[in-house]
Amino acid sequence: MENPVLIQKAPRRHKSAIPLFLFHDGGGTVLPYYFLESLNRNVWGISYPHLNDGGTFERGIKGMGELYAGYIRGKVSRGKVLLGGWSAGGSIAIQVAKCLENIPELCVAGIVLLDTPFPDFPDWRPKNSPPVQFHIPVAPDQTAKSRLAQQQAVNDIIHALSVWELPTWENGRRPPPAVFIRALKVVPTEKVVEVVEVDWFREEYALGWQRYPYNFIIEELRVDGDHFSIFTPSYHITGFQAEQQHSNLGFMKRHHQNTRINVLHVEVGTVLNFNLEEAWQLVMP
Repeated sequence: MENPVLIQKAPRRHKSAIPLFLFHDGGGTVLPYYFLESLNRNVWGISYPHLNDGGTFERGIKGMGELYAGYIRGKVSRGKVLLGGWSAGGSIAIQVAKCLENIPELCVAGIVLLDTPFPDFPDWRPKNSPPVQFHIPVAPDQTAKSRLAQQQAVNDIIHALSVWELPTWENGRRPPPAVFIRALKVVPTEKVVEVVEVDWFREEYALGWQRYPYNFIIEELRVDGDHFSIFTPSYHITGFQAEQQHSNLGFMKRHHQNTRINVLHVEVGTVLNFNLEEAWQLVMP
């Protein structure tokens, strides 16, 4: 398995655009990112390396962060990078940012959190809350052993996230500035009273990330879909439409520590498309 894999190659006229590294979700794959419109930059996907062999990370999310930071340094030796991920991938992005914090040659210009729930278990957690079901691609000739290894990978990722201690930032430092993309709808369930784990903080700003005491999220953007549907074609737009709407995104120049809530109703393609690095430059101190 190639890791990282180049999901999108930057067009010639955008060769200087900051590359974006997107991390796997709880299912271990980067499949959803192939549904994104062109982002006019190199977009790399990092999958769970033990997806097919049944291996595990002894140090959980921290171990993943260290390994994935090494992957990034193998592709970009110096300069700026953007990190991001959907669902669990957003949490991994924060850990990777921490691992790259003291690498002088690399600067994490920003983070994109795609509907990443805050990794906390509230006191009111439902006893019978249905588990998150991640789609695992199955090849026609896939063996039962391989399928078992994939399911083990899912279990390991979810467990690692449940025991993960979020990184701390000292001496006045904080995580890189982040844009949060939040789905507006809850995941449909068979029973009205059921709430899946990804929706525990659905009505809260940035799905509960205000509990992380660093005030690093500079924008919340809303998408009309649920946690699993935001990558379907109905929530994508063409590159031309994204370019037309990009100037209206409303990114405002302000100091990172003076974050204001600026909620915008946009689509995933709009948020990630066209000159994303310019938006980060506006919010950096």
